Amino acid sequence: MPGLGSLHPMAERDWYDWHAPYSDPSSGLSLRLSWVQARIRAALDEAPPGPIRLISMCAGQGHDVLGALPDHPRRGDVTARLVELDPRNTEAARRLAAGSGLGNVEIITGDAALTSQYADLAPADVVLACGMFGNMTDANVERVISYCTQLCAAGGTVIWTRARSRFEPDGPAPVPQACAWFEERGFERVWVSDPGYEACCGAHRFTAAPALLEPGATMFTFRPFRARASMLCQGTAECPAVDHQRAAGRGVLARVVVLDPGGELAPGLGAEAQASAVRALAVAHEDAARRGHLDTLAAAAAAVARLPPAQGAVSGHRF
Repeated sequence: MPGLGSLHPMAERDWYDWHAPYSDPSSGLSLRLSWVQARIRAALDEAPPGPIRLISMCAGQGHDVLGALPDHPRRGDVTARLVELDPRNTEAARRLAAGSGLGNVEIITGDAALTSQYADLAPADVVLACGMFGNMTDANVERVISYCTQLCAAGGTVIWTRARSRFEPDGPAPVPQACAWFEERGFERVWVSDPGYEACCGAHRFTAAPALLEPGATMFTFRPFRARASMLCQGTAECPAVDHQRAAGRGVLARVVVLDPGGELAPGLGAEAQASAVRALAVAHEDAARRGHLDTLAAAAAAVARLPPAQGAVSGHRF
């Protein structure tokens, strides 16, 4: 679902390949997609009679919108715009829309971060910010939520996703914080997915009057993507995490770090060691977890746990 938005050069990754887990119904990404589609259908069910405007930022291949609309009784009322930067994804979305006869869905190849992409449709009745927040700093997430007060119509719904674990080690738990940012800005919570899952989908309804959409603004940038999981980390001298630790003068990581169900780092580590573990190994976790490969993460954690204590560590940190 994510597109590139506005990117630091290091943030580039293969967003077309990112969609591969959708072909596996058991993947975490497929589960999250089912939640998003259900919330789209619910928002359409609850919309008053008449036209319905829908916008999707960083829409990827559009599986959420294009999966929810074809069999919905309000499909003819919907005018939708999906904005995505990767042309391979937009081509896939256009094929899917055409195959479902959805001529009322416009697929735009362009930068989803620009307010100009939505000027003639905002404020919209349904706004999707899915697959975005985990690719941003907390400050950018808050900024996007602020812009939702311009993108979303009164009574409209914003549907969003975010993993539950922290990206910024000292930051707040991301899902409660996202909810708080929405609710501080005139949104009411409609639904948040089961906290027993790492992936999260939320829906918030806007109860205030929308502000005018700021012209020519850039709403967000994606954080740098530093490496792929294949580059990390089996306790070898080639491992960037090991290099990071050596450069910091602390040697290789000495133990396994996991998350308890509440999302906190395991007790017994000092704050410096916790932060080092997260910084060093979060990239590998990010790539596998974002693809829904949680079984791969479990296997990696088990493998690292079997290493001698000075050889490696793994973090359960998830974006």
